[in-house]
Amino acid sequence: MNSTKLLQEPNMSEEKILAKATGALESLTKLEDFTTFHGGDDLTYLVAISFTTGQRSKSMVEKSIDNIADLHPEKLFEKMWKQVFPMENIFQESAMVAFGNLFNILQFFWNATDKSVKIGTCLVKSDMLKHLVKSLRDPRLKEIVSEDQKNIKDQKAKNEQSLKSDFLCAIFCIIHNMLFLEVPDAYQELRSLDAVEALVFYLDAPLSNVKFQALDALAGLVDEKENDLINATDENIKMFVKEVDK
Repeated sequence: MNSTKLLQEPNMSEEKILAKATGALESLTKLEDFTTFHGGDDLTYLVAISFTTGQRSKSMVEKSIDNIADLHPEKLFEKMWKQVFPMENIFQESAMVAFGNLFNILQFFWNATDKSVKIGTCLVKSDMLKHLVKSLRDPRLKEIVSEDQKNIKDQKAKNEQSLKSDFLCAIFCIIHNMLFLEVPDAYQELRSLDAVEALVFYLDAPLSNVKFQALDALAGLVDEKENDLINATDENIKMFVKEVDK
């Protein structure tokens, strides 16, 4: 399946897109091992659907995502997360297939939650939000706060840090998107999971993109009593403006 070419067909109907998405999800769901077998074109197709392209307007993409929500892609994420995330070497080159599978499905939700309240509701009603917040508390990801990027000279270590950064930012953006679109019960669910505490930790990250995305997610989650947790210092404000202007 050539996903990019398929989505660029001028007369591509929503029915055909949904049929292909259904087939992709069914094929992926049947996979028993996401740690060694690459999701390939099926995963690529799901990610491609979530993008707005020259051939597909924002409203068309939103309709596709709403239709896909009925297929419960969050169940695929949960199955994949349970297999892949516990791997000790998940952020190392030796686990690139496993990480690629997990990050691709995460990227789908990153894009989809930016366009669809319905897909966000799927996350709230499943265990996916719990998995995402739990991921933020994982020691392997929390290491990124204490790592001095200036002293990382080994290329493998740099690559590992980059994967962690991408993974974290995807989670931060999903949280931000759900709060921005006011997905029903998302705010309450995230608060009950102590997501504020999990996010605040990353405000001390040396990487500006990690700090910025964590701050962006927190902005929609803290209450008036917790505003000081955001640390609206001159440094953070300058960083925020710099990232927005990119």
